[in-house]
Amino acid sequence: MEPAPADVERLTPRDRSAKDRPLLAAAIAARATHFVTGDLADFKRWMEPRARLPCRIMTPRQFLTEARP
Repeated sequence: MEPAPADVERLTPRDRSAKDRPLLAAAIAARATHFVTGDLADFKRWMEPRARLPCRIMTPRQFLTEARP
């Protein structure tokens, strides 16, 4: 489900692009623990563990080697 515009504003950093913010907001609203993306151009700086987001942003490789049991 696509999050409401107010939720996108409230849940996501404003420096993200308009196309990325709804995706990240949906993951946060769903209480996802991880957000898996190959989009390093837009998300690399948010992939650090101290990025202050409620879910950890990871590449598919990171997810498969670090997060998946």
